[in-house]
Amino acid sequence: MQTTRRTISSVVGKITEALLPSDLVARMREGREWKHLINSLEPKLFDDLSEAPAEVKRYLFKQHISLVEIEAQAKCNRVCSFCPNVIVDRRKNNTLTDAELLDNVFTELGLIDYRKQIKFARYSEPLSNIPYLCERVKSARKLIPNAQLAIVTNTDYLKPIVPDRLREAGLDRIYMSLYLRRREKWSLELAHTHTLNTGLTAAAQWSSTLNKSVWGPAASHSRLLLLITQEA
Repeated sequence: MQTTRRTISSVVGKITEALLPSDLVARMREGREWKHLINSLEPKLFDDLSEAPAEVKRYLFKQHISLVEIEAQAKCNRVCSFCPNVIVDRRKNNTLTDAELLDNVFTELGLIDYRKQIKFARYSEPLSNIPYLCERVKSARKLIPNAQLAIVTNTDYLKPIVPDRLREAGLDRIYMSLYLRRREKWSLELAHTHTLNTGLTAAAQWSSTLNKSVWGPAASHSRLLLLITQEA
């Protein structure tokens, strides 16, 4: 019964947001997120826990950290004006994050049965080295079976076969960045064209619930969820 109520509430919320102005929806979401943060705070979070037992630290991490973001490698094929690394040329940097180091991180997260999101992103383009990314995703899926695994991509390397390879490795979500040109505004048609240009026919059938929010669901590619996000 509780699950049914949450589902109904979620559906009603999405319908309501689709009917409201995007700026109002953004303010409402910010308010909800801030309220959720305040309600999640515990007195012990403000204590000096540097000498606390490892199990206490693991408990607090699992309870309060909803996103772990990782770079599997350093390369990015773009130089974006809004990126903090715009002054650094990453296009020729083929450095890979040590696999053993990443596996140690995944093992630690697996020990606490981490169930929230692990995102391969940061300032690199994860799909610039697809074989290595698939290896790391496969390892993460094995060591942290209940985590949600995701990547953020500029879509330059996102070809029709790539989602299948990532899904087989264990990935759950692909966040696709849409880079707007000057005076260009977000729209369903623009997002639709963007995915067609990447050759992702599976993502071309857009959900009717997609609106002008920054995050918008695209389409389900088997169990792999494709989403699109607006960039400045």
